[in-house]
Amino acid sequence: VEEGRLVTKARLLDEVWKGVPVTEEALTQCVRSLRKALGDEAGRPRFIETVPRHGYRFIASVTAAEAHDANTDAARFEPRPGRDRREALARFLSMGRAGLIGGGAAGLVGGLAYGFAGVAQSGA
Repeated sequence: VEEGRLVTKARLLDEVWKGVPVTEEALTQCVRSLRKALGDEAGRPRFIETVPRHGYRFIASVTAAEAHDANTDAARFEPRPGRDRREALARFLSMGRAGLIGGGAAGLVGGLAYGFAGVAQSGA
């Protein structure tokens, strides 16, 4: 587990898409979605730091939410000192993986639709 260390774009693309060819733009869009869900900003990051041309780093120090807090947005995303950083990174990567897979699937479907539309037009 990386505990605040750089996670490269190549590693994220490899571990999330597992060999499915996608562009770095898909990764960028997924990180943007994660930031939006967390209320984070690229220019003033509290959770996800961008390392230009290299990758990302989860920088928040957080604590585990109590079971009764688990369903509130504040409990899920509020930074709290002392939380095990491995757990935070694992959550970051799993959220990223889900977002990236969804984004990749949407891109694949859109690309196929666009391709079929182009073939249909050229045949007409």
